[in-house]
Amino acid sequence: MASNKVTVRIWMPTDMGIKGQLASYAGVGHASLTLRVNDKKYYITWMADGSPFQASVINSMTGIENVTKAIDKGFMRRFMNSAEPTYKIKLKTKQTGEQTEGLDANLIEAFWLERLDNKPKYSFLSASNNCTGCVADALRAGGLGQYVRASKPWFVQDAASLLAWVLAAEKRLNGAADEGDEDYTYTEWLIFNHGMV
Repeated sequence: MASNKVTVRIWMPTDMGIKGQLASYAGVGHASLTLRVNDKKYYITWMADGSPFQASVINSMTGIENVTKAIDKGFMRRFMNSAEPTYKIKLKTKQTGEQTEGLDANLIEAFWLERLDNKPKYSFLSASNNCTGCVADALRAGGLGQYVRASKPWFVQDAASLLAWVLAAEKRLNGAADEGDEDYTYTEWLIFNHGMV
């Protein structure tokens, strides 16, 4: 059994009626990453201490390092009416002592431990200091950008753009990508999945 694993979970507000559909098209959502590295386990996400909408910048959640998948699912049940993520994507991960393609779980672990030491404040509208930005930064640290190019957003890392990047990377890591998939964008994801922009 592989000892190193990376799984990305993304919740889109699809179970929230018309408001959820509009929010989904705007890219709103939630993301987390489960990491297993050399049989240590981490649950990576970034949340506010209180409502993410109460101020532009607030303290990050107290005890964020103790959040588990079960706790996060409880939050999402209340916040998005769905405990289960809309997407669960397992990404190919390098194994200790093997020269294979895939994400480097050790680099993701180093990113997460450094982030926990520095604990930046939470900001809903942020390229790094929200849940989706944290997961995107963890994936960048692990080398996902080597497989699919994704520019760092200037203003906010949204869930839909993160999803497009992760899905394109999953295809490339599994050897199923077509030429040009490295430039898969949120607009292309909308066209492919919803037939619209």
